Amino acid sequence: MGNYRKSMSDINRVLAIEPRHFGALAGMAAMLTSAGKDELALRAWEQFLAIYPADRRAQEQLGELEEKLAGDRT
Repeated sequence: MGNYRKSMSDINRVLAIEPRHFGALAGMAAMLTSAGKDELALRAWEQFLAIYPADRRAQEQLGELEEKLAGDRT
C-alpha cells in the first residue's frame, strides 16, 4: 500500500517476537531494495537465507544485489 514506514515498524515488531520469521525478512528486504537501500537489503537477504537456505528466489535476489553493489564499488 506504499506505507513503508508503518510496514517496517510492523516487521521490526514481528522480528522482535520471532527473529526467524523469514516472511518478515523477505518483506523487509523487498522494501529496502525498493527504497534504494541495497546494502541493508543484502543483509536482510543474508539473514533470510541463514534461516531458509534453499529458497531460490532469495538466492537470486542476494546474487543480484551482490553484483550491483560490486559494480557500484568499482
